[in-house]
Amino acid sequence: MNTILHSIKDKKKFDILKKLRKNQLIRIQLLENNKIVFYRGKILSIHKAGMSSTFLIRRKIRGIRLDINFPLFAPFLRQIEIIY
Repeated sequence: MNTILHSIKDKKKFDILKKLRKNQLIRIQLLENNKIVFYRGKILSIHKAGMSSTFLIRRKIRGIRLDINFPLFAPFLRQIEIIY
């Protein structure tokens, strides 16, 4: 049962991967240390490689630019929302 749920979630992530474009503003929901954390930033690049797909976002924190590379199929990645 648990593997079926993972495959459904992975299928949704493949659909999201098709919609992701460079320079889009996105909001990411992560699970870090049993807390939900939100990141919001602009997509700089997308590496489409099946299950090892990644995307790089740029986030500004107090005037400092921070580039973060996220694996799309990581278990801590809960939700990706495209803002525009």
